[in-house]
Amino acid sequence: MTSLRGAQGHIAMTRTLRLAAISRLLGHVVFVLLLPLLLGGFAAQPPGGTACASLVALTLPQVKILSAVESLPGPFTPPGRPASVTPLVLPAFCRVVAVAAPTSDSSINFEVWTPPAGAWNGKFQGVGNGAFEGAIGYAAMAAALGRGYATASTDTGHTGGDLKFGAGHPEKIVDWAYRAIHVMTDAAKAIVAHHTGRQPERSYFTGCATG
Repeated sequence: MTSLRGAQGHIAMTRTLRLAAISRLLGHVVFVLLLPLLLGGFAAQPPGGTACASLVALTLPQVKILSAVESLPGPFTPPGRPASVTPLVLPAFCRVVAVAAPTSDSSINFEVWTPPAGAWNGKFQGVGNGAFEGAIGYAAMAAALGRGYATASTDTGHTGGDLKFGAGHPEKIVDWAYRAIHVMTDAAKAIVAHHTGRQPERSYFTGCATG
């Protein structure tokens, strides 16, 4: 009888230890699964998707990707803006910085922002410029990103707010007139598709004046 009770006690203790080990293992698994969310909300890429950082190796015609970085949620100060300017407050996103050169006299800077898979609404919104403005529309991109859009904007191939850039540079005039937006849009949709594993379901454009 004593031996039987001892055996039963040993079995019960063994079961308890196994349950404790399984509990610890499940705790580790849950932590690993939640870690991306704790670090900024990035969900795993869907089948066929490319990690944000790996997009820098993506090859597109006449386009060079300069950087591809996962940006955590929080304040964002656009490049070239003084520190005194109130930063934009953004959700997590994949930020791709690129330049296109469809002609030897072209230098079209643009950015593509894509929300994490779980936050993307499946749509794309291109952002234009007003008048002759040669600058990326960060505020408009922030607004689109905040509504779940993948978004892109370009400086249309020049800097400044007048047409002085076009003197002696007819190709830059063409870039500003329409080509920069076209090149940006084609490249942006390809980047979004590679990152998310699927094409945008719908695409929109927002701009004002001659933008």
